[in-house]
Amino acid sequence: MAGHSKFKNIMHRKGRADAVRSKLFSKLSRDITVAAKSGMPDPALNPRLRLAVNNAKAESLPKDVIQRAINKAAGGEGCAAIISNCAARLPARSATGSTRRKSPRL
Repeated sequence: MAGHSKFKNIMHRKGRADAVRSKLFSKLSRDITVAAKSGMPDPALNPRLRLAVNNAKAESLPKDVIQRAINKAAGGEGCAAIISNCAARLPARSATGSTRRKSPRL
């Protein structure tokens, strides 16, 4: 009786649900980042960011993900570390001369 394994049915159903949720969380965090870049990174002073944060909370986006998106837009320490690591690993004179073409290969 192929296709009648309860575990596999749960696994496939959960996989589809997780993919939808992941796509939604990515969209919400991107909205928060764009809103924080467009104005102040404080939701009390930025109405667009306040709306994005409220929408994210309504969809159960975790607080640490919301804060990470705001920090990313404000130029938090995560972005600076990535840029410094890329600059440190690239050769002084690369063949292409562009760090953007080289950085995804690191």
